[in-house]
Amino acid sequence: MFVKKNLLKSTKLKPNTTYSVTFDFGIATNVSSGLIGGGGAPGESVYVKAGVTTQEPKSQINKDGFYLMNIDKGNQAKDGKHSLLLGNLAKLKSDDDRYELKTFTNKNRPFIVKTNAKGDLWLHIGTDSGYESETSIYIPHINVKIREIKL
Repeated sequence: MFVKKNLLKSTKLKPNTTYSVTFDFGIATNVSSGLIGGGGAPGESVYVKAGVTTQEPKSQINKDGFYLMNIDKGNQAKDGKHSLLLGNLAKLKSDDDRYELKTFTNKNRPFIVKTNAKGDLWLHIGTDSGYESETSIYIPHINVKIREIKL
């Protein structure tokens, strides 16, 4: 699952310009740590990722009938060319079924990305899951900082 946002109309990014992009967002999760499930744990095996690309992130069906993203998000616990692993959905404080807000950031590993000829960028935040059952999350806030890098 993922959410995406195109920045072309909402920002005035320069064409063919390099930017540093950092994310700071929260996910409300109700999954305790230490649980087991099909394919992996419902908390520790549901990986949270964020990224930036000039190509619109889309889901598409592969030859085996599975939905995959059209960008390189990496695979589960691994980074991809267009996504960074920022953590997982396991709660940190409680082991009941109430939702807990968990914060994710890439401030120590900013994305370095160059806009295309139109000045276009796409942001995406999502999960990459080994867990083979239902997952529900809420994303109450997303903050993105974009800073031009002078080369």
